[in-house]
Order: sequence, then structure tokens, then C-alpha cells
Amino acid sequence: KANLTVFDTEKEWILTESDLRSKSVNTPFIGKKMKGRAVAVINNNKLTRVA
Repeated sequence: KANLTVFDTEKEWILTESDLRSKSVNTPFIGKKMKGRAVAVINNNKLTRVA
């Protein structure tokens, strides 16, 4: 079983608290423009669309 992440290096987006997967929201990046984002993940033969 292969694992694969499809990453868009040109995707621009703003980080929000709801984007975080951690219980901690300690980051100076909330509200900042980011460049690059995972758009799909294949894990254990299952496709998950991220963005």
C-alpha cells in the first residue's frame, strides 16, 4: 500500500485557527498568507481531498 501527498506549490491561502489540527493554537502564523498546500492525500488506498 502506497502513501502519497499531492502538493500544490502555487496555492495561496490564509491560515485560520480552524485549519490547525492541534489543540494548541500557539502560532504566529494565524491570519498570515501562506503559499503551498496539500490538495489530496492517498493513505491505505483511500483518497482524502484536503483543499
